[in-house]
Amino acid sequence: MSSESAFKVPYPKFYHPLVTQQEAEDLSKRLSGLKKLIQKPRANLPELQPFLHQLIQALHALVMSSTCQYTPEARQIAETGFRTTKMLEDVVIRTIVSGDSPRVVYEASIAELQKSGLLPRESSPGTSSSST
Repeated sequence: MSSESAFKVPYPKFYHPLVTQQEAEDLSKRLSGLKKLIQKPRANLPELQPFLHQLIQALHALVMSSTCQYTPEARQIAETGFRTTKMLEDVVIRTIVSGDSPRVVYEASIAELQKSGLLPRESSPGTSSSST
């Protein structure tokens, strides 16, 4: 009779989080700062609301992803989320603190991303490839 067990225990897998502990802490601090910022009167501007809601959702999604397992594909998505939140934060902060127009700041951010090659020119919102 063999001394081999009838039950095989799977080899333990190591958990590698998608978002590092430092990144998760930074995200929490950014959410905390955002909560303070939205107490200011200019945070209620109707034209700022879509940017503000998108930023809050993106930050929460990144915080929640800290419990997910790392894969190269998932990390690439998270990196896109980090870049998106930085752009949205810029729009929100410059609108509330500096008094800039959210649309102007957003379009400047898109132009900068296109210039740096992180965003193809044809994928910018509000542009059309057809000539009418």
